[in-house]
Amino acid sequence: MKDSTRDTPAYRLTRHFFDGLFDLGFLSESGTESFERLIIGVCAMFFSFGLLLTRVFMAKYASLSRLATPAEYQSVLLADHAFVMALPMWIVAFVTVLVSHSLFPDETDFRVLMALPVAQRLIFGTKLLALALFTGLFIVAAHVALTPLLLMMLLSTSAEHAFPWRATAFLFASLSASTFAVLAVTAVNGLLILWVPRGRLIAASAALRSAMLCVLVLALPFLSRLPAQARLFASGSDWLYFAPPAWFVAVERALLGDFRPYFLRMALLAGAALALAALIAAGVYVVLYRHFDRVMLRPADSSGPESNRRLPWHLRARPGAGSVYTAIRAFTEITLRRSVLHQGVLVCVSAVGAGIVLNILIATDAWSWFRTGGEATRGLVNAAVWSPLVLIFTVTIAVRAALVLPIEPRANWVFRVTEQDAVRVDQLRAAIHTVTKLGVGVPVLLVLPLQWSLIGPGALVALAVESLCGLLFVEILMKDWARIPFTCSYIPGKRFVPQTVLIVFVSFVFFTTIGTGVVFLSLTGRPGSLVPIGMLVGLVTAMRWRRIRLWKQAPLEFEDQLPTEVNPLPSLR
Repeated sequence: MKDSTRDTPAYRLTRHFFDGLFDLGFLSESGTESFERLIIGVCAMFFSFGLLLTRVFMAKYASLSRLATPAEYQSVLLADHAFVMALPMWIVAFVTVLVSHSLFPDETDFRVLMALPVAQRLIFGTKLLALALFTGLFIVAAHVALTPLLLMMLLSTSAEHAFPWRATAFLFASLSASTFAVLAVTAVNGLLILWVPRGRLIAASAALRSAMLCVLVLALPFLSRLPAQARLFASGSDWLYFAPPAWFVAVERALLGDFRPYFLRMALLAGAALALAALIAAGVYVVLYRHFDRVMLRPADSSGPESNRRLPWHLRARPGAGSVYTAIRAFTEITLRRSVLHQGVLVCVSAVGAGIVLNILIATDAWSWFRTGGEATRGLVNAAVWSPLVLIFTVTIAVRAALVLPIEPRANWVFRVTEQDAVRVDQLRAAIHTVTKLGVGVPVLLVLPLQWSLIGPGALVALAVESLCGLLFVEILMKDWARIPFTCSYIPGKRFVPQTVLIVFVSFVFFTTIGTGVVFLSLTGRPGSLVPIGMLVGLVTAMRWRRIRLWKQAPLEFEDQLPTEVNPLPSLR
């Protein structure tokens, strides 16, 4: 019976679409195995994080039970419920955005599957089933990881309803919230498929996914602050109308018989938003189902970017720049601009730094200073000096991570057969240029207006020192770089995930702390401040000299290797 089920077209198509949602498309067999270990490590960390949250909230509720009044306790409970609902919402929305390219049958599915003896209805049905199984897997995993925290919250309250009814109301509201997150992402991507001309669809999809990833990562500081918003729930603040998790907390309250107008309005808003997202997503599937051939094979816009073969002015060859260097630089920047995967990695990791900066600016009440002016607090000045170093650290790592990921590993034979010792330095220098420009130049220029408004002309001194720190970090991060961007195979998860997180955290603290100290020392104008600046210049120069010397002797890398494999040390004679 089991074998007969697996032989049916429905099972095979569902399995095909489900596996496609996990397929990154550029990993080798060893890379796929390493990616599976990475996923297991991430899941283990998430379950550990759920236990850590339980421990933190246990101490919180122990103190609240002794000090808070029933009304205060209820407000805190509502804010915490919003936080627990928001975590699965964020996780499933993030995962859905990552696989947004596979949410609907595409042109490849049309050309391959429509030629087979399978009904069009079966293609769409199995695609929907695979998507439901995929998102349901993450929804269930997120809720299971938070089960200890949820049980502690539900058992610690002295509510008027029985525990089974409170648990049922919460799970219904939370699962509805996670479903809304999936449907909202699906609806936005579906509208993009229907409205954008086919010639612009790839670029538009890349821009949309990058924008949604950026918004999700930037939302993390606000998500983490939800447990502290009990006052907003108690006062019925209008700000909560802009927080979708609060809508579904209102749904929970309505199910428990709390029909206050404020909660009823938000519950109706939740129902309307969920219905609208479901209607749009279903409508897109219906349109694609009825007019699949016309949508997938509509003519490309001749005025689209693919029709313009002329390079932008900043990517054209300049006097004194080698043609190989110019070509690799143009190849790198065009790929970052057009590839959905690489642009998503760059934007997502960079947005982590932006979220940290946004969080610290909120904590230092920067918005009040912008509105009223006056003398800035010491904390705000420290945040302005610290912020570019945070952005440099995260954006530099983001750019390097994007350059490591291959586009099509089988196409790297073009670079293999044309490798020459005489041009290797120019080939590799293009990657360093991209990392330096995006990882150092962009962050310091973005924060320069804020620093200038806070510390005046001293911002130029801070910019120079922060740039030196950034150049040193680039040299450290790229010291063993020996690959042309996007041409080398990739094996993720080379280290145990907690070990990687620990290394990144320690490096972040060390880099931002030492860098901030050097900047403040330079702003004093004392003669002794020249010593650390001279040391930075010397380190950057020495590491650059070592890197170029290594490039001249070591061949290019086209196959990534695990740390357990034996690698001969390059000679620097």
